[in-house]
Amino acid sequence: MVNEPFDNNDITNLPGFGVPEMVEWFKLARQADPLPKLFINDYAILAGGGGTTAHRDFYRRIIKDLLTGGAPLDGMGMQGHFGLTVTAPDEMLIQHLTGTPAPLRELVPDLPAHVEAAIMRALARARADRFNTIASFVSALRANVGMSAQKPSIARPPPSEGTR
Repeated sequence: MVNEPFDNNDITNLPGFGVPEMVEWFKLARQADPLPKLFINDYAILAGGGGTTAHRDFYRRIIKDLLTGGAPLDGMGMQGHFGLTVTAPDEMLIQHLTGTPAPLRELVPDLPAHVEAAIMRALARARADRFNTIASFVSALRANVGMSAQKPSIARPPPSEGTR
């Protein structure tokens, strides 16, 4: 089981770790013992009356990425610390399977429209609706800002004192 990946991400935030490694963890667990059911679990998925949150969107995205990567995922857990408003589990599953992510500009009002459009296209459910290459995605992100579609560079923060 991968538990609470939204907050418990010490390992997956290290360079070279992420969803592909989690896919491998699930595959290795299944290979080691094919009988146990393999789950991912997180909290705050049903709480909040169904309003979209970064936490819920992250959970949907990581489940999609695990399944797309071929992880033998048997189920998903949704633990909760419930308040007065709760989204029914069947409604949450329907949202996950058929819903569209919230418009990014609701979360980041000053996000340029072309950046939002490119990201939403990259998140499209149907493969045919997504970009064919990372270069075309980068080009769409850089549109209207006078940047070429050259290979993007990834800036990483310097290591902290304790990890040198």
